[in-house]
Amino acid sequence: MPAPRAPAAPARSDPPVQALPAPIQTAATQSETPPAELLAVAARPLVSLPAAGPVVPPSVRLDYRMSRGALVGRGQIDWDSDGQRYRMRLEARVPVVGLILAQNSSGRIDAQGVAPERHTERRLRRSERAVSFVREGASPHVSFSSREGQEPLEPGMQDRLSWIAQLTARLDAPGLKPGGQILMPVAGTGGEVQHWVFTLIERDEAGRWHLRREPEGPFDTRAEVWTLPQAPHWPQRLRLSEADGDALELLLLAS
Repeated sequence: MPAPRAPAAPARSDPPVQALPAPIQTAATQSETPPAELLAVAARPLVSLPAAGPVVPPSVRLDYRMSRGALVGRGQIDWDSDGQRYRMRLEARVPVVGLILAQNSSGRIDAQGVAPERHTERRLRRSERAVSFVREGASPHVSFSSREGQEPLEPGMQDRLSWIAQLTARLDAPGLKPGGQILMPVAGTGGEVQHWVFTLIERDEAGRWHLRREPEGPFDTRAEVWTLPQAPHWPQRLRLSEADGDALELLLLAS
């Protein structure tokens, strides 16, 4: 796998479509040991938070093979943090069609880890929707562009992108064992607030975690994550599936 690159400024327009490389192996058939270039990312200094809070990972760019049903293309996660604030972006593109998903999250880093302030999502043939996290004042709350009304801002609340970085940070905590659980409130652009519970399914000999979040309802999201073997435990493979559509899968590129 290649060494992640420093984040670049978001693209202003869709780039020309280029031919994709041949499909890479599935996670089940990948080598047990990632290339030394990728492991070098784990050796970079981490940002320690006060009061033994989560350890926020350093800035990184991760390139993935993306698939959703018959659509196959590229996915990219950009994480940029100076230890005080962060910006995060996820893009998914396919040939001919171009951009099919763009998510952004920005905010601060606090004692509980990633603390989003603004989250946006744009999908193919849909207008952009947003979530705002109001942390100041007597009544911290979350508001949505998709509906009226507010929801209380719960401690450690994430959006539908920042949860990836928060999970990565929390997996560095000592004492985690298979069978344990990680809970985080998650606010979505559809106007919903849910309590995602990730179960630690297993950790292999190389150090990779396998986690799963089961849906709360028939149209909810089922999330599965297989991580890199060393901290920071970014997803090596990520699968998001719902009952009413094809699963979105990201697999870290090996070349």
